Amino acid sequence: MIAAWLFLYLGGLVHGLAVYGLEFQGPRFWILMIPVVLLPLPVVLKRHRPRTFDAVPTRPLASVGLLAALLFMRGLNLEHWSTPDLVPSGLVAVMGVASLWVALKDPLREDGALIWLRIGAWQLMGFLHPVMPLAGASLFAFLGAFGYLKPVPFKTCEAPPPRAFLAALALGLVLAKPWWDYSANPGWAPDLAAWGLGAALAYLRPLLRLGCRIPMKALYAALALLFVAYQPQWGWAWGLLLGLAWGWVWQRLERPLPFRRLSYGLLVGFVLSFALHANLQIPLLRHFIWLGN
Repeated sequence: MIAAWLFLYLGGLVHGLAVYGLEFQGPRFWILMIPVVLLPLPVVLKRHRPRTFDAVPTRPLASVGLLAALLFMRGLNLEHWSTPDLVPSGLVAVMGVASLWVALKDPLREDGALIWLRIGAWQLMGFLHPVMPLAGASLFAFLGAFGYLKPVPFKTCEAPPPRAFLAALALGLVLAKPWWDYSANPGWAPDLAAWGLGAALAYLRPLLRLGCRIPMKALYAALALLFVAYQPQWGWAWGLLLGLAWGWVWQRLERPLPFRRLSYGLLVGFVLSFALHANLQIPLLRHFIWLGN
């Protein structure tokens, strides 16, 4: 469930705001930032008020999050997301809080390869609308809170765990590249769907053993190469390779997953990636980022 929060909600939020624009002033910005601001709170509540994560608070919150997602998507069916409007911003914030709460209800939960296949499927749904993955995060939260998504045993990897913040930041830099290339065009969706499939393939036994033997420095080098080697016509192959590399990194992360460091790292990576691609008028920077594209 933490993966759904990271890659469907946080990723969908950053992508949606980049596509539709956001003024970083006024209450609407802080409303959208509520789930991010609340990231430290669940740890405190988990320690001092563990009953706040029982079924009674969690299931109603997940239901409200799903309802907010349905209302939000209904509005998008009628018109584009106007980020200065307070109501859509409030709905997105409710979706984020619900997704975060369910994800942290059981931080030791493992979803195996299936979570990456589901995330990939919802990324593909982005072909219908750029912020469709946001609704996927709320749906996962609802199904997880009511026990419809069963956890699976974790397949251990003996390799030393990487620094979660750095690993998430590196992925955020690379994973967002199709968004900036296609902007509002949905051509990015198959590439990110292939990324989800690649992460799921990393759980196959032969690939799992192989991934545990690869040094972490080599995986960082692979991420760096994929950062500069993205070509839209080969986006599906790029996504598969990126997903495979990330699947190996994910299996090495310490347990329970350090969700705050992962969240902040991924968010910084997305924002930094956007900032780099927003300054492509700088000749040297353009050639470095796109490598002939």
